[in-house]
Amino acid sequence: MLDLNDLRIFITIVEQRGILRAGRALDLPKSTISRRLAALEEQVKGRLVIRNGDEFQLTPLGEEIEAAGRAMVEAASAAEEVLARGRTEVRGRISLNLAPLFAPLIAESWPVLARRHPRLTLGLDCGERSLEAAGGFDLTLAAHCWPLRDSGFIQRRICRNPLILVTAPGRGAEAVRPGDLAAAGDLLAYGVDPEQQAWDFTHSGGDTCRLQSPARLVSTETRLLCELAETGAGTALLPEIAVRGALRAGRLQLAAPGWFGPAVTVALLSPERRLMNARLRVLADELGHIVKAAVLQDMGAADALQSLALPGSPSAIEGAGPVRQAQAADEARNSLRSSGPGAGGVPQLERAVPEGGDPFVTLLSSGKPSPGGAGHPSCGAAVRSPHG
Repeated sequence: MLDLNDLRIFITIVEQRGILRAGRALDLPKSTISRRLAALEEQVKGRLVIRNGDEFQLTPLGEEIEAAGRAMVEAASAAEEVLARGRTEVRGRISLNLAPLFAPLIAESWPVLARRHPRLTLGLDCGERSLEAAGGFDLTLAAHCWPLRDSGFIQRRICRNPLILVTAPGRGAEAVRPGDLAAAGDLLAYGVDPEQQAWDFTHSGGDTCRLQSPARLVSTETRLLCELAETGAGTALLPEIAVRGALRAGRLQLAAPGWFGPAVTVALLSPERRLMNARLRVLADELGHIVKAAVLQDMGAADALQSLALPGSPSAIEGAGPVRQAQAADEARNSLRSSGPGAGGVPQLERAVPEGGDPFVTLLSSGKPSPGGAGHPSCGAAVRSPHG
């Protein structure tokens, strides 16, 4: 019988179009990959791959083994998932690339995750990374309102959260259209493109307008943008979740109440399914649940994980069918009904369900900020400035 591990390595060689790239994908030395390929060729009594410089080609036997081996590997992976379904502990080292927006949430969640998985070691990188660089991590928690280039990653959308305009209390008129803020020329914007000069906004009443203004500072470092806005350095365009605590505490106010800008998509980027083992799936589901609960329900990590009915099973953020999508919509509506209007001075949030089925947050209206609300923890990560 063919060695299943050798078949896994061979399939990866085919997918990566070479031994060196396969070694990088599997985090194995090139010598190990070459040795296992040679062992497989010895076992099938034939050459599987033709290598000539940069050229990579399968032999006819290699094509047959690749087709049969892929079916065997996928069947074995399915069996492993069945065996691992009841296991909820994540162990070993997992590397996570994290958007700076969610560093405070991970800081809050880590004690809970550490108790839940005592043998887990988390290698955390906080900062925006290119998709090529993100390939060096087991999981990437991204928050973007810009298109992602096609890649070999699976993107699992968790939720969406709107960009809103905030400023220091008492600075400028409160009830304005976003377009009226262009004249000030002091926009501080969440994003990665310093050349962007236009943002489209929608009002809760259905009106639309465009803010046409170059940003003086562009960054994904939400702590920096919040602190600058609080000191009166400008009007900040930030994800609602990033300023929720500051609005509660009265350190910031809405610059354009009732208006919301482009939605930030919160997503987990992970390796292709056949390269993603059970422990990664468990952690991905838990991280997705924590983030979704924090964004949509303002729920802490401990409560979020306690509400996760079956850790390790496929969650609502991955491949949810119509029944689960409808259930999520009902939960969102019930959450809105029970939340009350603008509690604690935070803008009232509606949990809407777009075509994709995932709830996202849209800004409807604002109450007066009231002091004493819980502040959102600060985020300390690298700044992406207009000059790179």
